[in-house]
Amino acid sequence: MKIRALVIDDDAEIVRTVGDILDSLDHEHDAAGDQACAKELLVADRYAYVLLDLEIPVGPGKLCR
Repeated sequence: MKIRALVIDDDAEIVRTVGDILDSLDHEHDAAGDQACAKELLVADRYAYVLLDLEIPVGPGKLCR
């Protein structure tokens, strides 16, 4: 079973770069661009670790808290 990560960041370039690194480590990963999406993924799946942007929007097009 592969190690599974959740990447939470609203910058698509960062998500792509981190995803490439995780692929090179043979880790599976999902990505969320806001808090609402991240919560849904965390409820639906289990992750070995989370890489988190500390200024993540609450929802699509919404400001950070």
